[in-house]
Amino acid sequence: MCIYKLNLDIVTTYNRALDLIAASLVERFDQPGYKIYSTMEQLLLKACKGEECHEDMATVSKHYAEDINTVYLKSQLLTLKSNFDGEVSLGNIVKYLQGL
Repeated sequence: MCIYKLNLDIVTTYNRALDLIAASLVERFDQPGYKIYSTMEQLLLKACKGEECHEDMATVSKHYAEDINTVYLKSQLLTLKSNFDGEVSLGNIVKYLQGL
C-alpha cells in the first residue's frame, strides 16, 4: 500500500468522524426540551440583568400556558432582579433561589 493511499484513508476517516460528531451535537441540542430550557435560562439571566426579555417571556408563557400565570411571573422576575446588583450568572441565581 502506498503512503498516499494510507494518508487519504486517514483523512477520510477523520472527516467521517468529524461529520458524526457534528451530527450528534445537532441531534443532541436541537430538541424542543432543550430549546425551552435554554429559553427559560435566558429569561432568568436577562431579567436579573434588567435586559429586555419580552420574546423569551412570550415563548415560556406559550409553552407553559396551562401551568403558569404570566402576570405573576413578570412580577416575580422584577422582584428577583432587585436582588442582584453585581455579576449575574445562572449559578448565582440558583444559589439565591435555593436559599429562599
